[in-house]
Amino acid sequence: MTTYRDILSKTLPKEPDSSLYFRILARIKKEENKSTRIQLVISGLITISSIAALVPTTTYLVSEFANSGIGQYLSLLSSDGGSMLSFWKEFSLVVVESLPTLGIALILLVLLVLSISLIALIKTLRKANYKLQTTQ
Repeated sequence: MTTYRDILSKTLPKEPDSSLYFRILARIKKEENKSTRIQLVISGLITISSIAALVPTTTYLVSEFANSGIGQYLSLLSSDGGSMLSFWKEFSLVVVESLPTLGIALILLVLLVLSISLIALIKTLRKANYKLQTTQ
C-alpha cells in the first residue's frame, strides 16, 4: 500500500541543477548584447543614410528656390514696400504660392529622420556603454 509520503515525493518537483540559473543569466546577457549590437548597426546606417540624403535634398531645395522667383518678390518688397503694404494679402498669397513646397517637405522629412535616428543612436550608445561599464 502506498503512503502519502510516497505520493508526495513523486509529485513534488525536483531541484534543478545549480548551474542552471547562471546559464540562464549568461544567455539573457548574450541576447541583450546581440540586440544592442543590432540596434547600433541599424541606427548608425539610418543616420549615415539620412546625412547622405541631406546633400541632394538641399541642392534640390536651393535650385527650386532659384527657379521659383521668390527672390524677385522679396526684392519687390524691399524696393516698393509702400505699395506692397497696401496689397499685403495678395502679396503674401503670391509668395506662399511660389514657395517650393516639395523641396521644403523633402528637407523636413530628411531632417526628421536624421533627428530620430540620432536620438536612437545616442540611446543605443549609452546603453552599450552602460553594459560595458557593468561588465568590467
